[in-house]
Amino acid sequence: SVTPELLAKHQAKRLLQAVAKPHSMVAVDVYAGAGGNAIQLAHRGGANAHVLGLELDTKRAHDAAHNAHVYGARWRVDIVIADATVLLPRLRAGIVDAVFSSPPWGGPRYRREQDGSFDADTLAPLSLADLWIAARRLLRDDDDGGIAPQSTIATFLPRATTDASITHAAEMAGFDEVEVETAVLDRRAVGVTVYCRRAASPTSDVLY
Repeated sequence: SVTPELLAKHQAKRLLQAVAKPHSMVAVDVYAGAGGNAIQLAHRGGANAHVLGLELDTKRAHDAAHNAHVYGARWRVDIVIADATVLLPRLRAGIVDAVFSSPPWGGPRYRREQDGSFDADTLAPLSLADLWIAARRLLRDDDDGGIAPQSTIATFLPRATTDASITHAAEMAGFDEVEVETAVLDRRAVGVTVYCRRAASPTSDVLY
């Protein structure tokens, strides 16, 4: 699937706000799908930006590569047909400025708790905590061995994801703070984008 273009543009803008040199940034899109987010990250990053998109489904991967060409980002976006659970641990650590992910969660029929909420620990094949731990390893370090202030992770999740499961994943991955931003399209909440960085802003809503 393709993230709505307006939302993908906003997510790219927010994700790269803290990057020190966005025009030479390196980003990874863990579940690239048809390439909507990878393309917007490349456009936002500029001529020398580079985005690596991982996609397990062959057809979607080819669609992503085609879309990158159509949108003028082909030379800044590389789509790799790969299982993220296998490739993420093999990527070189400490050289990435930003990691985006929109994990597969089953759309409207995703697994809910009895109260209608969604527990991010039930994400498969990687739980939210495991995904963030793997993504954090890729980020650039500061001089003290922690995450560089300009390094950021963003993850798009179902709108019913519980704050408790997000907080638990952040604690497991070693993030002190996260920002939860609600995306609203046509007056309907379509999901939440969670930003993990050194100093996050308070929980906020964004309206399109």
